[in-house]
Amino acid sequence: MYLLMSRVQAILAMTQPSLLAEEKYFLIRLLAIYNHEEIMLGSVVGETIAELEKCLGMSDKLIKKIRDGLTVKNYLTNMTVSPKSETGQGRPRAGFSLSKEMIKMLDVQQRHFIHEDHIPRIEQLLLWRDKDREQQKSIDDLKPVNRIVLAVLYSHANSCGMVRDLGVMRLAKLSGLLTRDRVECQLNKLKTLGYLIDHVSGMTGKYLLGATVGAFFLDVFKAGLSNGRKNLLCLEVSSEYVNFTPSCYS
Repeated sequence: MYLLMSRVQAILAMTQPSLLAEEKYFLIRLLAIYNHEEIMLGSVVGETIAELEKCLGMSDKLIKKIRDGLTVKNYLTNMTVSPKSETGQGRPRAGFSLSKEMIKMLDVQQRHFIHEDHIPRIEQLLLWRDKDREQQKSIDDLKPVNRIVLAVLYSHANSCGMVRDLGVMRLAKLSGLLTRDRVECQLNKLKTLGYLIDHVSGMTGKYLLGATVGAFFLDVFKAGLSNGRKNLLCLEVSSEYVNFTPSCYS
C-alpha cells in the first residue's frame, strides 16, 4: 500500500505537465482497481467502457472524454486487445496502457509527508474497490472532482484538519481545477456538504506581515470520513489572555 500511495501522491502533486481533476481521478482509480505493479510494467487495460464505468465510479461519457484526452497528451497509449471468446475469434477491441512518459513520472519517490491520520481518508476517497461500496454510500454525495480537492487538502493537513501555507491558486494547480473560480466553487460545495468548515483568505501587509497565504479547516469528524476518531479536543481561547505569534500557533 505504501508504494501505491506514493504513486497516488505523484499524481496529486503533478502540476507540470498539467492534469485536469477528472484526469487525475481516472489515473488514480486505474491504479486502485487494477494491479498497479502490472500497469506500471505496461499491462494493457482491455475492459469495455461499460466495465470501466462500473469500477471507476465515472460516467461512460466522461471516461471516453478523459481516455481520449490523455491519449492526445501522450499519457496513455492505444493498444489492441484480443477477443475474450474461448476460440479467440471475433473483432479485436480497443484498449490502452500507461505511456512510458507517465510511468516514469509515477515512479518518482515522493518526499511530501502526509499525516498518518489522513491516509485512510485519502484511501477511502480515491482507492475504494467493489467490496467497499457499502462504505462508499456514506460519501455518495462526493463527485470525482470533489474527491480530488479533498484528497489534496487532506494530504497537506495537520492532525486537526488545518491546512496552511497552501493558497487558492496552488490548490487550483494541484487539484487540476486550474482557475480560481473553479476552486471557489468547489470550496463552497464542500462547505455546503459539511466536509470543509471554513476557508480563510490570505492577506498582504506591505510593511508588517508581508504576503501570507490563507488556511483551510477540514471537518475531521464528518460522518463517513471521520476515520473512526473521536478523541480530538478543540478549545477556543481568547487572545485577551494568550499572546499569539504567527509562527507558533495553528
